[in-house]
Amino acid sequence: MKTSQMEVKYVDHMGSDERVVDAARVSFAKVATNYSNEQNAKLIQYLAAHNHWSPMAHPQITLHVKAPIFVARQLVKHCVTGDTEVTFCKPVAGKSNGRIKRTIEELHRMWTGKVKYQGGKKGKRNVSGGHVKVFNGDTQQFESSHIIDVIYKGVKPVFLLTTESGQSVRITGNHKVMTQRGWVAVTELTPGVDYMVTEELSGVLISPGNKRRDYDVADVIARREHTKTECVRCGATKNLECDHIVPVNAGGTHDAENLQTLCSKCHREKSAKEKSPYRPNAFQPRWTQIVSIEPAGSEDVYDITVEGWHNFLANGLVVHNCVGGVWNEVSRRYVDSEPEFWFPEVWRGRPVNAKQGSTGVLDSKQPDMDIDIYTHDIVCKTVQLYSDLLTTGVAPEQARMVLPQNMMTEWYWTGSLMFFCRVCRERLAPGAQAETREVAEQIAEIVAPLFPVAWAALMGSDGE
Repeated sequence: MKTSQMEVKYVDHMGSDERVVDAARVSFAKVATNYSNEQNAKLIQYLAAHNHWSPMAHPQITLHVKAPIFVARQLVKHCVTGDTEVTFCKPVAGKSNGRIKRTIEELHRMWTGKVKYQGGKKGKRNVSGGHVKVFNGDTQQFESSHIIDVIYKGVKPVFLLTTESGQSVRITGNHKVMTQRGWVAVTELTPGVDYMVTEELSGVLISPGNKRRDYDVADVIARREHTKTECVRCGATKNLECDHIVPVNAGGTHDAENLQTLCSKCHREKSAKEKSPYRPNAFQPRWTQIVSIEPAGSEDVYDITVEGWHNFLANGLVVHNCVGGVWNEVSRRYVDSEPEFWFPEVWRGRPVNAKQGSTGVLDSKQPDMDIDIYTHDIVCKTVQLYSDLLTTGVAPEQARMVLPQNMMTEWYWTGSLMFFCRVCRERLAPGAQAETREVAEQIAEIVAPLFPVAWAALMGSDGE
């Protein structure tokens, strides 16, 4: 049985710190050579600190990575299923407005020219030219941005995430979503405790302790008990509705003295005047509680890269996006050579009060099992089974199902400077898996000398 170690090798790169500066100054027809190194460094630091990430996306790096499958799948797997609807809009005074939906699979077909009349550059132009709705974490409002990449990520395990508002999305486990705690991976969410950001026709971002009126029991009871005889404005006796004299969003109560009867026409006219401070047809953010997260099998999954705030609405729920990386991996649909495997030098213990992660070093020689010997024996048996299946004529694409996740895989990985910075920031975090940290450390050792100023600024910034 062949064994191997994880490794990251440099292939090539394009650009430098000066490329970042040139991309940032192009609006003013200036270039890096017009300024001192100190001035250019200050500009790069400013860009990183203020989330101006697009200049960091111009430099590109290509790496060759070799790692076990379970590590590869942990490194980058932020995706949603193909039927997920992405919300587009028309910008109004810088804010988003309207509801236009497109599935992410449809966007991918347009992006790759697989839709009639949308071939080549035209499809990309139509997708990138649209205004996709994003959530501005600073202003707590929806705005618009543009898609700069649509990516197919293959078949991956997904979870069905459902919210109190009835919205749901099938999404991979470590795709991050916007919650009251900030960006949190799906597998780290707690149903009944965490809330996600979604959209509503009017109103403001409501705190988890102050739910929308649809769920206000006192409001429902007050409307049900209110007796409607005729409209207090025009005297109509048909199409009668219950109205709050002083609107709830203006401090009005559900007491009987604050309720009156209006016909639907008068009710609309009154409500229109009350909503005058709000921009018409503006879908404002609100919270909705997560009620369940259930495994939902494996599906084709996709992701998009959005300029600016790095998020989009997936079935009406705010989720993070991919910051752009291309991944071409060896496939055992076509390869049936002897596989290689990775084994840990030490085994870590399972934490007592956490869903994931590890704690301390575990003695491999347990009373009822020598973990090292047992795992090596099991892997040897799977390799033999794999070989036997191939010998009997089973297709490699099916025979591979018996191979364990510590089998080594390798891939070419190309992405922007910003992309690899995001990978390293997530995988070098104290709570990240030790094996993914090892890969991220090797990536950082390669990329940091290529872009010393920009890498230092990005890795030291708290922006996403």
